[in-house]
Amino acid sequence: MTGAMGAQGPMGTVLVLDGGVVTGPQGVQGASVVLRSLDAGTQCARGGVVVSLEDGGSPQVVCNGLDGPQGIQGLQGIAGPTGSPGLQGPAGVQGPPGTIGPAGPAGMTGMTGSTGAAGAPGSAGPAGAPGQTGPMGPPGPAGPALLLDGGTIPVSASEGFSFAGFTATLYDGNLGGPIGANARCAAEYANSHLCTDREFDWTGASTIPGATGFWADDAQYSSQSSPNYYARDRSGSYSCNSWRSADGPGNYAQFTDAQGLRASPTYNLCNVPRQLACCRSPHAAWFRGFTAQTYDGNLGGPLGANAKCSLEYPRSHLCTDREFAWAGTGVSPGAAGFWADDAQYSSQSSPNYYPRDRSGSYSCNSWRSADGPGNYAQFTDPQGMRASPTYNLCNVRRQLACCGG
Repeated sequence: MTGAMGAQGPMGTVLVLDGGVVTGPQGVQGASVVLRSLDAGTQCARGGVVVSLEDGGSPQVVCNGLDGPQGIQGLQGIAGPTGSPGLQGPAGVQGPPGTIGPAGPAGMTGMTGSTGAAGAPGSAGPAGAPGQTGPMGPPGPAGPALLLDGGTIPVSASEGFSFAGFTATLYDGNLGGPIGANARCAAEYANSHLCTDREFDWTGASTIPGATGFWADDAQYSSQSSPNYYARDRSGSYSCNSWRSADGPGNYAQFTDAQGLRASPTYNLCNVPRQLACCRSPHAAWFRGFTAQTYDGNLGGPLGANAKCSLEYPRSHLCTDREFAWAGTGVSPGAAGFWADDAQYSSQSSPNYYPRDRSGSYSCNSWRSADGPGNYAQFTDPQGMRASPTYNLCNVRRQLACCGG
């Protein structure tokens, strides 16, 4: 059973624990307290204070306690302003070199400088020791011998012509004209040309060709009306339009069979591939070359024509067309062809002409005129074919064929 509540007692004192002021009735004034620091020692391991009253009460020793556990780190304060830089300290000791870094990309190439002037030539060095003697070249054709003991001059039955060989390559009748035919022989046998059939006979060759026989140029033969033709005088009547056609039925031709017999001229032969008979003759060196300079028909007469050849090929002269044909060259001229002097040919009334005998009938008034329609002329085309004489030729610039020397 609950009893009745008693009377209320007096108000007690309050201790405020959050740092505030203790509120209560004012007590009696106490004595002053004297504090004296106490070093660490026997009384207090970590030091402390001695508390004593002024009124002489017994002193009390209060020792410092152990360090408490570290509290939680507080929030970082706002950064203060940056101070002014201090004085630069002395340089430290140089550290060891670092490792080499990777190579950077190549820079742009600079402009090429101009070439400096050539220096003065140095003095000639001592002459070197002579080299070894090279192998002996192939023997040239035999020349005529002059017997100084009163004998006679022996004459070779071949007149210095020799058979070089048959080409390994077979060709139909389109050989690029006489110059192209000669060039194909020279490509396999140096300094050779396509034999005429008469020249081949003169060499006395005994080499056997392939089963289809071989091509040889059609030679000009002497007759009562035209005597004294020679082995290198070509006709071209039966030679596949002078070696410019492989048309079977369209061109008359003649060839030599595998036993050395000259077949009768007929059609349907030019399209058959055959070997070429290649010869060398003592006349090959006559041709020196074509001039680099081109000229119309006004050459200053025969002497002026010869001088223009000699200017480029010392001691040479303008070839006659017969002299050029005897040389058997495979060298091609420019697209306009070339000028050669008009040669004299033998006839019943005038026998025994030779390659250097010039006519001048078809040579731009003997090389004194470039008048197109005014003077009759004849030239040789790039394939080596002698064009028919006509007007309107002397005003065209062409190379000169130069021989001799």
